[in-house]
Amino acid sequence: MQNSIIKIFSYIILTILLKTIVFSRNINYLDFEIVVNEDPYPANMFIHTMGEDPRYLAILDSAANPIWFINAGPLGLDFKINQNKITFYDKPNQFWIVVNEFMVETDTLNCINGYKADYHDIILTTNGGYILQAYDSIYVNMSEIISGGHENAQITTLIIQEFDNNNNLIFEWDAWEHLNIASYTNLNLIVDKIVWMHGNSIEIDNDTNLIISNRRSSEIIKINRINGNVIWYMGGPNNDFSFQNDTLN
Repeated sequence: MQNSIIKIFSYIILTILLKTIVFSRNINYLDFEIVVNEDPYPANMFIHTMGEDPRYLAILDSAANPIWFINAGPLGLDFKINQNKITFYDKPNQFWIVVNEFMVETDTLNCINGYKADYHDIILTTNGGYILQAYDSIYVNMSEIISGGHENAQITTLIIQEFDNNNNLIFEWDAWEHLNIASYTNLNLIVDKIVWMHGNSIEIDNDTNLIISNRRSSEIIKINRINGNVIWYMGGPNNDFSFQNDTLN
C-alpha cells in the first residue's frame, strides 16, 4: 500500500514538473483545429503526428489539450498503451520501444530469423510476451501455380512472430505456408512483383487465437495460435461469411 501511494505521488510530481518544463519553453507546439462534441470520452488520447517535421508524440486530454508532448522525429508510430506499458515504433531501426508510465525506456523488441519488425501493430500479452509482424520477399515460379505466371516472381508475404517473456520465439506464422496465393484472384498474379500481403493489425480473440487483417485484399483472417491453420476468412476472395442487406457489396 505504501509503495503504491509513493508511486502515485511520484507520478503526480513528475507530471507537474513535465508540464512546468514543457510549457515554460518557447516550443512551437502544433496548432490543432479542435471540434468539441458533447460528452467526450473521459480519457487521455495518445497520438503521433505524421508528415513533415516536426513530428510529435503527444498525450492529450479529452478536450485535446496537451498533457505531455515531445518532438520525436522518426520515432512514434503506433504510440499507445499496451497492457500497463507504452509502446511505439522506431522506424529507422525497425524495432519497437517499450517505456513505463514515466516515459523511461525499459526495453526494445525485435523480430528474429532475419526479419525486421513492421510498424503496423504490436501486442503485449498478459503473460509478459509480445506479438510482432514482419514481411518477407520470396521468389516463386508462379507459372507452376497459375497459367501465365512469371517464372521468377517476387512475392511479399506476411510473417507473425510471438515471443514469451524471456524473448523466446514460441510461434511463427508465414502466410505462404498457410494460405493459397492462387485463390487471390482479385490480384494480378502474372506480374513479376506481387505485393500479396499487407498486414494492418493483430488481435487476440476471446478464445486466444489470433485475428489479423490483410488490407491488400480487404480481408480479416482468424488463425489457430498453435498450428497456424486458418479458422475463417472474413471478406476478400476467400470469404466464409454472408452479409445480410449489404448495400456496399
